[in-house]
Amino acid sequence: MSLPAADLSKQPDNRTTMELGAVLPLTAEVKDDHLYVGGVDMVELAREQGTALYVMDEADMRTRMETYLAAFRSRYQNSDVVYASKAFLNKEAARIVADEGLCLDVSGGGELAIALAAGFPTERIFMHGNNNAARAARSHPGGRWPHHHRSRIELKRISEIAGELGVVQPIYMRITPGVEADTHQYIRTGCEDSKFGFTMRDDFAYGCVKDVLAAPNVRLAGLHCHIGSQIFRAAFLPRGRRGHGGAHGAH
Repeated sequence: MSLPAADLSKQPDNRTTMELGAVLPLTAEVKDDHLYVGGVDMVELAREQGTALYVMDEADMRTRMETYLAAFRSRYQNSDVVYASKAFLNKEAARIVADEGLCLDVSGGGELAIALAAGFPTERIFMHGNNNAARAARSHPGGRWPHHHRSRIELKRISEIAGELGVVQPIYMRITPGVEADTHQYIRTGCEDSKFGFTMRDDFAYGCVKDVLAAPNVRLAGLHCHIGSQIFRAAFLPRGRRGHGGAHGAH
């Protein structure tokens, strides 16, 4: 099935303002009423390839990665920046991420397969997602990427598979810190009642830490939390929901 041809009757809506321009790729420019990215005319590219069309600016991607990494390491020398595969991933994107020295977050078998096909260093891959870590360890024996685990059942599976493979698997425990980020309720993941990790309420997470320390064939590498998506403010205000005092925090 071929894509429909571009609609050449469309007229400019004059919305390409400086405010909109701030979100365009680094090499974007407007010439003769056409948007150019990386010196390529997007109108002509749409005519050639059809729409919808995704265009990635390599210079923009690399600059953003370098900026994040430099910012974190200027304050915390041993910190890492992890690129989220769900933003955009193919083999070339994975190679760019590897070349820039970032780690890679994958949440399923497909993303992991792309990363491995691109030759991404396994020690810099973070397997992230519900009940995916054990399956990844089984399907790709020998991989030594850290896993994020968020359930006692998954911990047991990872420990058993690591024992069968003769490795000690580093894992990160995912906790919910009780932070309600200023975003839509469906994409807040740091709330007490979120499925995305072990709750801190009633010291439940501490008991789970003991489980990890007692489990054979795994090593607790650290704690991990995620507070949500599409967050545009650095401050998180207490909401006082169900008696919770409102923690402050960040991913």
